[in-house]
Amino acid sequence: MTRGRAALAGFVGLFGVLLVAVWVVPGWLDWNRYRESIAAVLSDGLGRPVRIGGAITLRLLPQPALTAAGLSVDDVGDGVVLRADAARLRVALGSLLAGHVVARELVLQGADLTLPWPPGPGTLAQRPPAWLSGLQARMEGSAVRVGGIAMTGISARVETDAETGTLTAAGTGQVDRDGTGQGWRFSVRLARPGRDGSAPVEASIDGQDRLRDTGIAFSGQVSGDGALAGRVNGRGPNLSLLLPAPALAWRADGRLSASGGLAVADELAMELDGAPARGAVAIRIGAAPRVDVAIAAGRLDLDAWAPVLTRPPVPWLPTGIDLSAESATLAGGILRQLRGALDLDTDGVAVRDFSARLPGDARLQVNGRMARGGAFNGTTQLAAPDLATTLRWAGHLLPASASVPDLPSGVLQTADLAGELYIGTDAVSLTQLRGGLDGAGVTGAATLRPGPRPALALALEFDRLTLDPWLLVRPPPALGQDLEMQVSAATALWRGTPVMGFVADARWTVGRLALRRLEGTIAGLRAQVSGTALGGGAEPVRLQDVRVDLAAADVARARPMLLDLASGYGITVPAGLLAGPLSATLLASGPAGALQAKLNVTVGDLRIEAQPLFDSAGGWAGPVTLHHPGARRLLRMIGLDADWLGEGSASLVALGVRAEAGGRLATDSADVVAGALRGRGSLGWDGAALTGQVAFDTLPAPDAAALDGWPVGRLQGWRGDVTWTAGAILLDQAVVLRDASAGLSLRDGVLTVRNGMAQWRGAAMTVAGTVDAGSTPARLAGRATLSGLRIELNEAPFTVSAGTLAGSFQAEATGQSAAALLATLSGQGQAVVRDGVVRGFGLAAVTEGLALRDPEAARGAVRDALLSGETPFDTLVLGVALRGGLGTLDGSLAVPAGTASLTGTIDVPAGLLDARIAIQPASADPVSVDLRLLGPAGAPRRSPVLTGLSRWLAERP
Repeated sequence: MTRGRAALAGFVGLFGVLLVAVWVVPGWLDWNRYRESIAAVLSDGLGRPVRIGGAITLRLLPQPALTAAGLSVDDVGDGVVLRADAARLRVALGSLLAGHVVARELVLQGADLTLPWPPGPGTLAQRPPAWLSGLQARMEGSAVRVGGIAMTGISARVETDAETGTLTAAGTGQVDRDGTGQGWRFSVRLARPGRDGSAPVEASIDGQDRLRDTGIAFSGQVSGDGALAGRVNGRGPNLSLLLPAPALAWRADGRLSASGGLAVADELAMELDGAPARGAVAIRIGAAPRVDVAIAAGRLDLDAWAPVLTRPPVPWLPTGIDLSAESATLAGGILRQLRGALDLDTDGVAVRDFSARLPGDARLQVNGRMARGGAFNGTTQLAAPDLATTLRWAGHLLPASASVPDLPSGVLQTADLAGELYIGTDAVSLTQLRGGLDGAGVTGAATLRPGPRPALALALEFDRLTLDPWLLVRPPPALGQDLEMQVSAATALWRGTPVMGFVADARWTVGRLALRRLEGTIAGLRAQVSGTALGGGAEPVRLQDVRVDLAAADVARARPMLLDLASGYGITVPAGLLAGPLSATLLASGPAGALQAKLNVTVGDLRIEAQPLFDSAGGWAGPVTLHHPGARRLLRMIGLDADWLGEGSASLVALGVRAEAGGRLATDSADVVAGALRGRGSLGWDGAALTGQVAFDTLPAPDAAALDGWPVGRLQGWRGDVTWTAGAILLDQAVVLRDASAGLSLRDGVLTVRNGMAQWRGAAMTVAGTVDAGSTPARLAGRATLSGLRIELNEAPFTVSAGTLAGSFQAEATGQSAAALLATLSGQGQAVVRDGVVRGFGLAAVTEGLALRDPEAARGAVRDALLSGETPFDTLVLGVALRGGLGTLDGSLAVPAGTASLTGTIDVPAGLLDARIAIQPASADPVSVDLRLLGPAGAPRRSPVLTGLSRWLAERP
């Protein structure tokens, strides 16, 4: 037992020593003597020289293995380069001890394999070296570079089936993208080539970690010249992990072919988030590797694609994307015929072509390049037949702080524009703009600067521009953006009238509108406007340094336009005033409720000055002055013949003038000078009626001829109630009435004169009447009284002197002129003269002539008495009855020497008299003699009628 135990212990010890020797002794031995053998084995198998630069060691446990450090395979002209930290060969120990290296397994550690792309002809069809038959090869912590693509962290196994010759490779690795590794599991199965040199091949790659459920599989043939063809399919939950695309679930199946460094997968049937699509993928591997992807879909969600395409991640290879769709949704709108062709690389995005039909059937095309992290620079074209619809949709793309004003019809309806496009974080601009807008040619630029308060700048030059619809544009009350506008037009249209040299230069900021320049020439009238408006919204508006200038060499050219403009505001301007040179300036400053203005207008010889203070209700108050060197010329300009005013200037100085909304106008005090007219008063106009009081120092009155030119019809539609007084009323510049006064009322076209009073040659005179301008023709009716008139009539065929006259007259007439009124004059009147003398015939002389006994002497004496002499009287009564302009006369006087009676007619329109004075002397033997008056009423022919006298003389005893 003791010897047995000792033997066992010795055996165990010997075995331990042998194990230690097997473990330790190989490390003491010099295995470099196998360096050339191992390099030769590898060189013969690879068909290219292999160098071993490091030490060679042998490890027997757990399995015999030779490890060669610093392995390298140099390029022999085909571009294949291999570097490895170490190559470990599992070998047969017996063969090794016999001096032969028989490899059972090859492990490359830290290998870096570079393969050329495209591979040389037949490279893919080459078989593994003979010594690898039945050999398992593995790579650990290695990298493979094919063209510009690198897979790192590779752990893979390569096996060759000794019976079938099928080569199988499987393992894992990572492809760097965006600075992070994406893990993949791959497998390749390459069968033995057939007689034609082609071999079946199957390959698959499946994502790991975040690429889980993403995979691509291929099945096909590799030909003897290295060309690859077959079917490929792929799937994944997130397309953005592979391409610059939104996070869409995807699936694809199609044909794959590869040769000459280019792999193309075409005729791909795809699904993007369950929606069908068609596509193709091309991968070029070589000195300039690149991926090109084409996707054609029936419908795309462009809201998801837009952020990726405008701010794409750095692609793992330069990538081209050709995206097309029959329709796409963006910002709530539908885009049709979408196509986007883009090139993505590490520097940015190149837009080869982007085109689409926008809402409103607008055709948009964009080309250019966007630097990574920088701005887009390119060109764009827009053809919009319904621009208003397109702009309403585009408003949804603006920042929330920006807003678009409501546009009236006729504004921004069509566009056909092209220009240089810039899109950056600081601004979006369109420069070198050219094309057409609403049918008008336009050039210029537009810039939008985003931010908390966006700013829009426009600089546009039109060949023609219609202004009327633009005047209806109103910015939103809370416009949260700045707007700078410089618009010019060679010809603009306003109310159908050309405006030459139109320029509008303005800047809008929150609470401030600065109109730097607004000008143009319309019908020879040059207008310039500038100023600043402050406030708005909740704050009251305040105007600052507003200035309006108008100038014209002859304003008559602009007369139709100015009359139409005034009519639109309910203002009537006599057309005749708008003639001659015009110069007008309006200055204004202050809050809207207390806007102080100063107005100076000179048109021809007429000068107007005003200093109105405007209130919040739209009214104004302030002094107004007017001056013209010729009153009669001024009235002719407004359509009135006023020669009866006399020579002299016209001026109006009105103080306390107040104008209110609705057309109300009043003045506390107004001094008026017009020729010989001098007056002052206070008047008010409420938009329909004129009221007030006027006092004239002198008031010229028109004669009958002047009244023919006064349009009575203008009284229609007016109302008023005015009282007036006049110190003197002039006729032909001579005083005819003094201390005159009357009240005038106008209602429904009827002018009423009431309480008319005056002094005529010391006599008291009253007048009352009406003028009905509403009837056709106009109707006049009136009455007048006169009392206490000391008569001095020296112009009539008979003069009356030293008498006192009292009388009354009432009449009516119709017509639009003095001649018509006289022709229709009807009425009656009576005058009584007391204690006077009639010169022109002598009633006492007639009686004395009748007393002569000589007939011839008597006849001659009576004739002389009828043609000359005078007749004192106590009372003379004269009456007239008018009808249709024809008057019937009836008059009489009685004296101690006899009586005289007047009968006859007077044609008032013609001024003709046909009358007879019958004289009856106071004698015992009565006899009558007549005096015939015929001809013009002012100087009729007087013809004594002595037929009765001759008979009486012949018959008297």
